[in-house]
Amino acid sequence: MKLMVHVGAVVCVGVAAVSAQTPAVQKPGAEQKKLEAFVGTWTYEGESKANPFSPAGKVTGTDIYEMLPGGFFVTHHWDEKNPIGSVKGVETWGYDPSKKAYAYNYYTSVGEMGSGTIAVSGNTWTFSSSGVAFDGKRAWSKCTTTIVSPTSLTVSCDASIDGKTWSPGVFTGKWTKK
Repeated sequence: MKLMVHVGAVVCVGVAAVSAQTPAVQKPGAEQKKLEAFVGTWTYEGESKANPFSPAGKVTGTDIYEMLPGGFFVTHHWDEKNPIGSVKGVETWGYDPSKKAYAYNYYTSVGEMGSGTIAVSGNTWTFSSSGVAFDGKRAWSKCTTTIVSPTSLTVSCDASIDGKTWSPGVFTGKWTKK
């Protein structure tokens, strides 16, 4: 009986020691909280100028932004009509505390894919990416998103075929939160 009590005490002390050594799980910080400004369903319309990646024309669509469980990342799904046709896509945004920078990755129904960084200054979010366009060629973009109000965004994008020479204002649009 004494042996059982002693073994039980050793097990309890061992569990307590392991529990005390478990590192604290990080919690979302101010950087992740900033992502919440986009969460919701948005409709948008804009205009594409003729550029190396798209003919000129109207762009309309719906964006759905959701915070993933845990509050660290946002997923963005979109469904749009643009000059090349109907395009659906998915994107994930997050903040990398070790790099002190936001990053994102995207994929579309027409074979586009890429990744980039997001710089935030006040209500202005600048997305810089490189990836593969719908025609399989390399593409670079810089898009400036301005949070006008909790229910309104404006976007302006520049594009490049080499990451050095830029075509400014190839897309401009407005988003409205439902």
